[in-house]
Amino acid sequence: MARSTPIIHSNRLFYGTHEDEAQIFVGSPEWYAWLDTATSFAFHDAHGSFTARRERTSNKRGGWYWKAYSRRAGKLRHAYLGKTETLTLERLHAVSTEFAHYTQKKTLAL
Repeated sequence: MARSTPIIHSNRLFYGTHEDEAQIFVGSPEWYAWLDTATSFAFHDAHGSFTARRERTSNKRGGWYWKAYSRRAGKLRHAYLGKTETLTLERLHAVSTEFAHYTQKKTLAL
């Protein structure tokens, strides 16, 4: 069974294999428990998509946080999502919109 990348559509996270897929609502206690063990997930909404990765501060003193990555027009963009306990659906949408606006500005400037 191939492992699929966990993905957020609408307000739900889908993870697991196709035969044994589970889903939880973003923002629920289960969501935050899942984030504590996860390393990455994909996010899709009407503005676009990105991959989120859990990373650790370089000095190892600041703890873990989430960062979003999106490749558009050949350039890799990144944005800070926040610590696990502050990662909300609203924040995910805001970063997706931020990436989309940046791409639109660049396209219009050409």
